[in-house]
Amino acid sequence: AAKAVTKSVTTSTGVRSKRRTTTPPASSTAPAVRPAVSAARAPRIEIKPPEPNDAVLTREKAKLILTGLGFNEVYLNSFVPATADPEPFAAQDSLIGPENPLSADLKYLRPSLTPNLLVAAAANARSGNEARLFEVGNVFTAADGARPIERSVLGIVLAGKDRGVFFALKGVVMELVRGLGIGDAVVTDARIRGRTAARIETAGRKCGLLALM
Repeated sequence: AAKAVTKSVTTSTGVRSKRRTTTPPASSTAPAVRPAVSAARAPRIEIKPPEPNDAVLTREKAKLILTGLGFNEVYLNSFVPATADPEPFAAQDSLIGPENPLSADLKYLRPSLTPNLLVAAAANARSGNEARLFEVGNVFTAADGARPIERSVLGIVLAGKDRGVFFALKGVVMELVRGLGIGDAVVTDARIRGRTAARIETAGRKCGLLALM
């Protein structure tokens, strides 16, 4: 408890007066002591790392490989205009879109990454530079009486004035599949819609397509 102390003070005129002061208790400035918490009552936090996702790991590895080969990643619109031609990478009748599109330029969900990648490459080529672009994104195609089919795919475009860009891109793809550890990938030359093209197959399944646009 606080203690009251009375002191007598003599002024310059010889009159004695009394002053009362209060001394705070010594314990008011002492730190509070917290009771010890037993180990059994202490809170415990357990953090588990996420399970590895093979699709995510493959996608990130592909990005690193392409970036190391001089390509730039782009993020393009998920919609394509009504004039977009998705072939030969997707069928024209696979186009789907909202009932009330915002504009003619946003009429369909992209069935392929190619149309928007070609637009981006053309913009780069006009500046006189070789365009080396890639994108990882979802594409959407129509399904009979069911929800649209959504897939995650990789699109690569190499544009330049050199007539050998197709074979240069073919070499990039071979470097990519080797880097991803796809040892059984086979690239077969083909002609699609009169274009120089090549099919990429692994384990007997088509997994990619190259075409000179």
